[in-house]
Amino acid sequence: NILHFLIRHPHCMQTLYEELETAFDDDDEIIPAYDKVKFLPYLRAVIDETLRLRPSLGVALPRVTPPQGMIIDGVWVAGNTTVSAPHWTIHRDPELFERPLEFLPERWLGADAAKLQKGFMPFSSGARACVGRNMAYMELTMIVATVVHRYHFALPSPEWKPTILESMVIKSGPMPVKMWRRKSAREM
Repeated sequence: NILHFLIRHPHCMQTLYEELETAFDDDDEIIPAYDKVKFLPYLRAVIDETLRLRPSLGVALPRVTPPQGMIIDGVWVAGNTTVSAPHWTIHRDPELFERPLEFLPERWLGADAAKLQKGFMPFSSGARACVGRNMAYMELTMIVATVVHRYHFALPSPEWKPTILESMVIKSGPMPVKMWRRKSAREM
């Protein structure tokens, strides 16, 4: 998903590559130390924007309202009612995310970024949130930093569209991709 969005938005790929160039010490460094890339703002923005548009969970974890009932977003819900709010829907709320269907990593870099966090829950939230969240962010950060810094990518056809398979988890189908070694700015 991340590569698909970056390939479809070459200016985002270039911005990310330029940020990564500042973090890598030399061109022989294949995998960077995590400390070099973990706080790169645009890299994190690309990851978060991808997780917003393509969350891994297709359904939110259900919750049961208390026996006495409660008001949720201004609506009375009877007691002992199972409720759920799919991440896919929340992440596309136009009241929270301007131009919600567009891939805009920059939205996570502006003054409104903190406000966006309240509607961003790719790993769920609260006491039942995914315990692997930090590990997932670390792995995504390392993999994306490594491959984007070292390689160019292209889809075999401009018409290619991803297949999204939805069940309990949302999964992308196969993505054919061309890749070739990138010359760094230092080699040019």
